[in-house]
This record gives sequence, structure tokens and C-alpha cells, in this order.
Amino acid sequence: GVGRVLFRAGTTPAGKTVWQRLRQPQVVQVWTLLTLAVMGTAICHYHVQPVSRRMCNAAYALFTVAYSMWFIGCFQLAHILAPLHAEDVACQQVIPSVNSNQLACFLCGNVLTGLTNLCMDTVGAAPMAAFLVLGLYLMTLVSILVALRRAGVRIKAGH
Repeated sequence: GVGRVLFRAGTTPAGKTVWQRLRQPQVVQVWTLLTLAVMGTAICHYHVQPVSRRMCNAAYALFTVAYSMWFIGCFQLAHILAPLHAEDVACQQVIPSVNSNQLACFLCGNVLTGLTNLCMDTVGAAPMAAFLVLGLYLMTLVSILVALRRAGVRIKAGH
């Protein structure tokens, strides 16, 4: 997938300076695409038609690409500036847990979203309360997925 290309092993080799790591082809490609998508969004928004999710116009499509590339670029920077090695990561089980139970992740996420919306006014929540609820939501979801993986339970759609 995209992650294997952008974050493949060896993107933070020892002995290279941060500047050398920032100039790697994957990093340059992501930030170039981000810049082009932001410029394209601005051009389409101001000279063609404003960004519209309902119309799903070119400005919206480019905005979505720019938004996604921004996050990928930030993760790349974090990976380069503070590289983590497998033995340093305390939560090595999260990614395999999500990968092995994607349907369960989706279903549990939907149930947790519904419970959250029933329990509190999410739209009117204060920023700190929303941040804490989101953290609890993610911690609960990840805990469920890790527990399912440790128990050897895999939920798959029938064929």
C-alpha cells in the first residue's frame, strides 16, 4: 500500500543528517503533490467554483487530496525527525490488530459513535471535553481490537 512506499524500512538510515533524510524521493514527492493540490484547490476555488462537498467539484476533490497529503506529510516528518524502531515501540500490536479485524473496527467504531452521540451533545461540547471524549473513544476502540486479536477472534464478511 501507500504506507509501505512512503514509510518503507530505511527511510531513516543511521548516519544521515535530517536534511539528507528530508530530501529523499518519497518525502519530496509527497510535499510536491501537497503543494500542487493546494495550488489547484485555490485556483479552482477562486476562478472556477467554490469548494463544494455536495457538488463534489474539482476544488473539493483537490482539497481532499491536499488534506490527505498534509497528514501523510506530517507523519513522514515525524518519522524522519523522531524515528521509532520496532524495539522502542510499546504499542506494536495496534496496527496488526486493526489490519486483522477491519470489519470489527468499522462496526465497533459505528457503535461507539452512536453511543457517544446518545450520551452527550457532541456538537455543543467544549473543545477540551470533545478532545477527551475522542481520546476515550479511540482508546476503547483500540483496546477492543487488541483484545480480539489476542483472543484469536477474526470477524470477516461472509462470501
